[in-house]
Amino acid sequence: MEALEKALDILRNEAEAEGSMIVGRDGLTLSQVGAIGDVESIGALASNSLRSPQSLGEHLGNGGLVQVLMQFERGVVVVEPLTEDYVLVMVAGEDANIGMMRYALRKHKVDLIEALT
Repeated sequence: MEALEKALDILRNEAEAEGSMIVGRDGLTLSQVGAIGDVESIGALASNSLRSPQSLGEHLGNGGLVQVLMQFERGVVVVEPLTEDYVLVMVAGEDANIGMMRYALRKHKVDLIEALT
């Protein structure tokens, strides 16, 4: 678990995110670093946030879901499936650099997956 937290923290710092976490598809939090708030609720909601976009992609024939990015008035949330069982959630403020978040995630995704195994 220590390797996973280290990988999450490296990602969080490079992405300039407030917090990052790994949750199971069931919504239960496996690991979390930084400031996220109500971790258990956020994890459950983030895991559920993948269902509609995945269904939409299937109906459109666009293949599997790669990432969901949600931009709000006061922040950004990125949710990305890492494996069949686990999902990454990154939370950042309203001044977040979305390109940097996506770049850092692409750069560190393999490290996160390896830390899960």
